[in-house]
Parts: sequence; structure tokens; C-alpha cells
Amino acid sequence: MWRNMFQNRRAAIKEGGDNLPMGLCFAAQSGNVLFLNRMMESLSYRLIGESLQNATYFWDRIADGNLQNGIVCEKRPELTKENQYLIRFANGECRTFTRSILELDGEEIVEITSADTTDLYGLLCEQERKNKSLFQIRKRLQEYQKQIVKAARDEELLQAKMRFHDELGRTLMQTRRALLDDKGEDAVLEALDSWKKTITIFDLGERRTKTKDPLTYLIQTANAVGVKLVFLGDFPKEQEIRELAVKIAVEALTNAVRHADARKLRIESKKENGWQILSFQNDGNKPKGPIEPVGGLAGLIRQIEAAGGVVTIEWTPRFSLTVKLICTC
Repeated sequence: MWRNMFQNRRAAIKEGGDNLPMGLCFAAQSGNVLFLNRMMESLSYRLIGESLQNATYFWDRIADGNLQNGIVCEKRPELTKENQYLIRFANGECRTFTRSILELDGEEIVEITSADTTDLYGLLCEQERKNKSLFQIRKRLQEYQKQIVKAARDEELLQAKMRFHDELGRTLMQTRRALLDDKGEDAVLEALDSWKKTITIFDLGERRTKTKDPLTYLIQTANAVGVKLVFLGDFPKEQEIRELAVKIAVEALTNAVRHADARKLRIESKKENGWQILSFQNDGNKPKGPIEPVGGLAGLIRQIEAAGGVVTIEWTPRFSLTVKLICTC
């Protein structure tokens, strides 16, 4: 009677294991199989072409990738951990095999399981395709941004030449009137000041042409106009972003001197959620009302927005210029 009950219980356990959708095998440390369900037995024939007689031999065949033709064994960090392997069958089915050690009544038991991870693998492949596509888009955006920055540099150089040409022509006319019309000493001194400004403009342009690092040019420019620069955070190091950041800083510096009679310019730089954020504040006179971008600042804003950036101007409690640039580093 007891023998029949034991046999019935054993048969019930075997039947329950065979009905599981996952492969299941228990074995001794020697590799001798203690329990094997129908699914794992079927998988053994598919993988190594023979019955699962020894768990150690079966697992070594998986680990070595010594499997039937058309079956691939992979270690995928995204899907597998230690003592796990991803098996891909020729029909597209994927299963993850896991080996672990259990302790039962003081003895160590080897457990090998197999779970269907076809859908999970499909999602991973789809994500990889999307990531590859996004990477290509990012490369195109980087190239587009380089072209935008180059176009902005060319336009800035042209505008600088035009400004210098206009300033030089105005200074020559002013000097001619002062000398020919005999306007007096004051007119001559005023013409002399104009020449000093014109020479300064030309000198700064020459410095920018000869200076390899844009930041060095910015510092030289600030020193030339008597403004102290205060940097907070790391200034951008990527060449395209660095050049554009300096161009913005020079415009902020120019406006700080021209409109606010400033002596200090605060430049804060930080990276946040894929953006390079630059903020500019000066210690000069507070604006009397909202700022309407004109001239160089308006042109600069158009260039920044064309490159996918965002510009924010605040006038209270004091003037503040904030620029967000797409960070490609």
C-alpha cells in the first residue's frame, strides 16, 4: 500500500513537471539526472541531437556553443546573467538556459531551467534598431550643426568687414571735415578718438584671426574694453559649441559695455538633459523695460534658433541672457 502511494505521488510529480511550459532538469553534482521533464528532454534532442543523460555534459555543450547546425548560443548582458545563455534556433525561437545550485538535506543539487524569451529578444532587437537609427539621426544633426556654425562664422566675418569698412569711411570723413573745415581743436581730438576706436576694432579682429582658442580671444576682448569676466562652471570644450558660446559671450560683452556701462560680466555654463546652457549677467545699469533684440543680437538669435537652440532674455530684476544649445558630446 505504502509503495503504491509513493509510486502514485512520484508519477503525479512527474506529470506536473511534464506539463510545465519551461524546461526543467535536476541532477546530482556528478551530472547524473534526478528529474527531467518532457520539455527539457525535447530541447536536448534539438540542441545536441541526443537524450539528456548527463547534466554536466549537456551544460558544457551549451557553454561551448557545440550545438546542432543553425542554433546559436550567445551571452547577452542585456538578457543574460552569470550562468545563463541565450539560445537562438533557426526558426527564430529564443530560449534562455540557466544553471544554478540548490541545497537539499545538506546536498547540492544542480538545477537547469529553460524559459521561452522569444518576445523579449524581439523587443531587444527592435530597441537596437531604433538606437542605431537614432545614432544616425544624431550624426546628421551634428553635421548640420557644424554647417550652421560655419555659416554663422562666415556671416560674422562678412559683417565684421562691413562694420570696419563703414567705421573707417566715417572716421576718414570726420577727419577730413576737422582738418579742411578748420573746426578747431575739439573736432580734431574727436576725430582722434574715432581713429582709436577704429584701430581697436581692427586690432580685436586681428587677434581673433590669430588666436586658435576662441576663449582666449574672449578674454583678450574683455581686457581690451575693461570688463572683468567671472566664469561659473566649465566652459564648453567641444569646438563647435565653444566657438558659438564665445560668439554669444562677445555679443553679451559688447551690449554690456554699450548699453549698461558694465564692468563685470558673469558667465555661467552647465550641461543638463542633453543641453549646453549658458547664462550671461552684467553688473551694469538695469534696463528700464523689456529688451527688443536688434542688430547683432537679433542676428545671433536667428543663428542659434536655426541650429536648434533656444534664447531667453529677461530684463528684471536685471538683464539676463540665457542660451540653450544642443549638446552633441
